[in-house]
Amino acid sequence: MAIIYSYPKKTTPGSGDFLVITDSEQPAPNKNRTKSLTVGDLASFVISSQSAITGSGTLNTVPVFTGATSIGDSGLVYTTTGGGSAGNLPLYAFSGSADVTMQRVVLSDMFCNNISAAGTGTVTLNGNTTIGDASVDALTVGATSTFNAPARFNGTILDSTGGAGTAGQVLSSTGTAISWVSDGEGFTSYVAKITQSSTNAPVATVINNNTGLTPTWSRSNTGDYRLSGLLASANTHFTQVTGGDSSSAATATTLLVKSINPSDIQIVNLKLVDGQPADGITLGFIEVRKYS
Repeated sequence: MAIIYSYPKKTTPGSGDFLVITDSEQPAPNKNRTKSLTVGDLASFVISSQSAITGSGTLNTVPVFTGATSIGDSGLVYTTTGGGSAGNLPLYAFSGSADVTMQRVVLSDMFCNNISAAGTGTVTLNGNTTIGDASVDALTVGATSTFNAPARFNGTILDSTGGAGTAGQVLSSTGTAISWVSDGEGFTSYVAKITQSSTNAPVATVINNNTGLTPTWSRSNTGDYRLSGLLASANTHFTQVTGGDSSSAATATTLLVKSINPSDIQIVNLKLVDGQPADGITLGFIEVRKYS
């Protein structure tokens, strides 16, 4: 039998330090005999018998099981810097090229560098969706795309060469890509229906305008009108007008092109009875073709 004495206290035991225990598992006559046990052996027993988790990790790194009863660092790191567009915290970042597999995620905001739907995966974006910053980012689609609703382009449409084309050109297939080309007719045109009353400028209802320009109408004098801002040269166009006032024989008029110069096109409305200019166009049409 051991005699228990009062000894000085040790607050940090070493793994080789001995403890005095009573062996209760031995059968008689050896039962309850006094034996010694090291602190290290006791620690190993506690871990193995209680399936304790062991291991170490890095500060602000989310742990992950590396074995049945051991842990280590995962690729998920907590940081106190940034977090979303407004600097919201907390922010968890994946270090390296860690992959995440999830069945369903519901998020209010998500900020990431890359999203990939591998294999037969699908990325579904509902609601109003903004992708990237037009001033610095680019969206590249490497697969066939289907639009089941109207698509609106507020910016420039570039062809396969990166060109935006020129006024009047159309997108055409090259067989393997698309390219901006002339429309095949060799010209762009401005076509409009016009009416005029009293001393007002003619009012144009534009039927077609692929010139890239926005011309203006004005009244210069009785039956004398100007279409301005459409021509850069007087020698690269063709203009024709038709119509006038057909409300009665006495007031009937016809439209004619009187002169053309780079600044404007002069159109007159002449009475059929005496050839004098007169205001009043009940229905007229004008077509201006600009040749490249």
